[in-house]
Amino acid sequence: MQSTLTYDTDVNNDGITDELDLLLVKLKAVEAITSAAPSLSKTKKITTWSEFKKRK
Repeated sequence: MQSTLTYDTDVNNDGITDELDLLLVKLKAVEAITSAAPSLSKTKKITTWSEFKKRK
């Protein structure tokens, strides 16, 4: 696959794109996903089957 667009993939500006750059991108993506996800502490956790049936 080829593209005419160019992207700056050297995240840490060391002159080469390597595995460290990819790990930095992955870390930032995971941080963005977790910050956008709803907090588990705000939702009530169901602990028993009877509590689950009561919710329906």
